[in-house]
Amino acid sequence: MSWFPVGRTAPFGTVELPYGIYSAEGRPRRVGVALGDQVIDLAGFCRASGQDPRLFEASTLNPFLAAGPPVWAETRRLLAAAVADPSGRARVEPHLTPLTGVRLHLPIEVADYVDF
Repeated sequence: MSWFPVGRTAPFGTVELPYGIYSAEGRPRRVGVALGDQVIDLAGFCRASGQDPRLFEASTLNPFLAAGPPVWAETRRLLAAAVADPSGRARVEPHLTPLTGVRLHLPIEVADYVDF
């Protein structure tokens, strides 16, 4: 059970938590996580959780991907715990932006790719 209300038509629930790159008016691109019909600013969430936000202040997912599976697992664990437990609400809610108010961007920078 989660404290976050996910509408029936929301594209993502509290289990999926997909990563992406988004920008909102007047703010630079950054890493976000879709939750219901909202986006969690992952840098803000990390600051509120006492974690280093630098990986999530990037304009692509490349630094996060380069950090490797232990970092991915810990980030997922922190997010899932905050969404599941009502005590995590204060770390998530201030960093939510409606999906309707953001622009999504290519999540990774592809380098050294050759198509034959």
